[in-house]
Amino acid sequence: MRLGKRFGDKSEPKTKSLSDLDDLDEDFDLEFENVKVSSYVEPSRMEPRKINRSKVFSEMSLRQIFRNRKIPIVTLDERFINLFPEEKMSGVQRRLRDELVELMKDQSRVLDDIKGLKRYKSQLMQEIMDNMEVDHTPIGRLKERKLAKNQKLIEDINQKLLIAEDSLEKLPGEIAAKNEELMVESLQSCYGNIFEKNLRKKSLEDEIRETEVKLRNLKKQKLEIEKDYRGTYTYLYDMLGTEMMRKIDEEQDLL
Repeated sequence: MRLGKRFGDKSEPKTKSLSDLDDLDEDFDLEFENVKVSSYVEPSRMEPRKINRSKVFSEMSLRQIFRNRKIPIVTLDERFINLFPEEKMSGVQRRLRDELVELMKDQSRVLDDIKGLKRYKSQLMQEIMDNMEVDHTPIGRLKERKLAKNQKLIEDINQKLLIAEDSLEKLPGEIAAKNEELMVESLQSCYGNIFEKNLRKKSLEDEIRETEVKLRNLKKQKLEIEKDYRGTYTYLYDMLGTEMMRKIDEEQDLL
């Protein structure tokens, strides 16, 4: 039997807000810069390619980033939910999210079970206290059977409590591990997407520069044509006169 906290229960594990993870930015950015340097491609040789997002961070670097850090339950954070709606989650992210949610539900169920078992045990103890006076009368023998039955039930309850409390003790660690696993996968996804877009951005910058050079050349050609055009027109106007050139322009549809 496993139980995870319900999202509204006070018994949920205490975690920090994601705002407390702001100090991770430098670690992420440093690692990301290392990735960019090692993966740099000359602009002229750059070709569109699919990024293997799972390799953006090495396993070692991720262990360094998350060492001794308490990661908040990301499925309870509104920003995480907005950043990764269902349609933007990878298959791995959805699986880890579902496993994390199930662990938290397990924790909640175990807590409810423990409360119920303790409440039932208390009722049985009270019945034992009420039936302590046993004699050889029919009522006395009935009380005796009742006592024996309650004692057996209490033994069973104690065994179930041991199992439930042992499970409850292990669940926070399992939840934290699964939450970190989801955070790592989400981090890979985020920076994989950033890295991919950064390559596209560099490609667009190169294309913009090439277009600007082409545009300058076209403008230069246009100015040269206009200069030659004006010189030719001026010469013909001087030679043939304004009236004659106007008629020629009208015939050639140049006006």
